[in-house]
Amino acid sequence: MIIASLYFYECTISNIYQDGGKGGVVNDGYFYMKQSSITNSYFEYGFIYYPKLLENNVEYEFNSITFANNTSYRGTFMHITNIEKANLSTFSFKNVKFINNTATNFGGVLYSDVRKYGGLSLINFSSSSFKNNTAVLGNISYIYDNDHNFSYRFSNKNIYDTLLEDPNNFVTNPTHLEFDKDYSTSFIEINSGDLIETEYSCSFYDDFGNKFKFDSDISNSNLKNIVFYELSLIGVNDETSPTKIFGNYRGFCMNSSCSFKNIRLIGNPGDYILKFKIIAFGYFSEFADNELSINVKILDCPKSFILQDKYKINIKACYIPKCDPDCTNNGVCVNDNVCDCSKSLFIGSTCNEKKQLIINPYIERTYKILSYFAYLLSSS
Repeated sequence: MIIASLYFYECTISNIYQDGGKGGVVNDGYFYMKQSSITNSYFEYGFIYYPKLLENNVEYEFNSITFANNTSYRGTFMHITNIEKANLSTFSFKNVKFINNTATNFGGVLYSDVRKYGGLSLINFSSSSFKNNTAVLGNISYIYDNDHNFSYRFSNKNIYDTLLEDPNNFVTNPTHLEFDKDYSTSFIEINSGDLIETEYSCSFYDDFGNKFKFDSDISNSNLKNIVFYELSLIGVNDETSPTKIFGNYRGFCMNSSCSFKNIRLIGNPGDYILKFKIIAFGYFSEFADNELSINVKILDCPKSFILQDKYKINIKACYIPKCDPDCTNNGVCVNDNVCDCSKSLFIGSTCNEKKQLIINPYIERTYKILSYFAYLLSSS
């Protein structure tokens, strides 16, 4: 419900269950609450809700308030959507106690998804306290990034400094990726078609330097809450150069990072970029700095190797043929599981069968004639 102004004095709000609804919205004017309590309630989108379009300036003042034992999905006290247009609002908290409030997702007290609109609310805390407020991320506050943060003013700076000691009190949406190791000065040097067995991993970080964790068991997770990535191999000098990745070039993130290994890269000799990109952000908001890359150099194929379209993809792979089982009796492995037995006295798939001697019919006839005359001479 959107109204002009609200005044509460010595009010008790308790045992309210607001499933799917939105909290109080003041479109223009003043929201004043004094010597009141809001307890034991469920506000799915916050006790105070900020809509997308709020064009007028609103002042909020809370004096001697207890906000305790409340639950929400995101932001128990205040939930701000991705505002498209608004004027700067002011929130004043004097002697307000936030106790045992829980967000089942983000923002134990405050939540904001603002990323379009530049100016967020000014929040003044005077003689106010926070105790045992919890959320999966952001026990007190969860925002999109520091460029769209609240302007906090604490009358006692020591309180704010103490709150900052817990990294999960103030959290932003992930804002960038970082490799778990530094690959900035290294590159992958391979032949076309080589298998990369090394594991590469990266993690999500927010603007406070917090590292995010993902579910270790996704068997019961909702598909829309899972973070997915994709790998691509792109030519440095020619982005249209044909390439192919075999293996887990698409996957999901779990535990504390996104990782990949055992991929096979195929392309013509040259310089490439192996790009890692987030393509589905799960329950996080989408962020721009969602790519990482590793330099790749595909070498010219050595003469002792075979260069051909091994995988029938119109791109040649460079490889040493392997025969399993091995070629025997001086047979030579000339392609995968192909033995050349021409320089041996054996035949068969692995040169393990003896050749049958084939006698020239003319020689055989001459031999028989000579044998016949020898018999006649011996019997005369």
